[in-house]
Amino acid sequence: MTTLGPVEQIELRPTIASRRGEIVRQAVFATTFLGLLALVLRPPEIVVPLIAIAVVSALLVIGQRVADRRYRSRARILLAPGWISYIREAAPQTLVRIESSHGLVGREPGTGHAQLVVVSDDGSRLLRLRSDRWSESDLESIARTCGYAIDPSMKRARDWEARLPGSTAWFERHPAGLLAVILIGMIAVFGLVMPTAPL
Repeated sequence: MTTLGPVEQIELRPTIASRRGEIVRQAVFATTFLGLLALVLRPPEIVVPLIAIAVVSALLVIGQRVADRRYRSRARILLAPGWISYIREAAPQTLVRIESSHGLVGREPGTGHAQLVVVSDDGSRLLRLRSDRWSESDLESIARTCGYAIDPSMKRARDWEARLPGSTAWFERHPAGLLAVILIGMIAVFGLVMPTAPL
């Protein structure tokens, strides 16, 4: 049985800035969608869809706030050097438990937000904690307690994978390849859906 030594419990909560950022992103998305809809439809056809979308958007924001509040009241992290356990206390349910690990705090590729990636020594488990929910200071506290590296210069997926193998997925390292796969899939679906013109 592994002796963990002192175990520290850390309560992780989203920052005010991150919550405001989520609301801004949702508002931008809804506004963009409404603008595109306005270009396609003409009044009075646009009135009912706009009202429906506004109601759905408001419900989504409220639902997200409720879910976020419940999440923050239940999520806990237990730590020891090289050991981390992510627990949801309601069940209680251990979501991720890594007893022998290495990790790194850097920047999330594409957004620049702070993130902590933890990989088990055998490469079988992966845990990502991002500053969109938790404060950067909490992520750094976890890293210091567990003995993980802190390197704000880590911003690209390829750098992450080189420094911490297993920390990124293929599509994160090859965004152009992902775009090509999506376009090919859309063309294939479009070809199946559209009727063939008679000769």
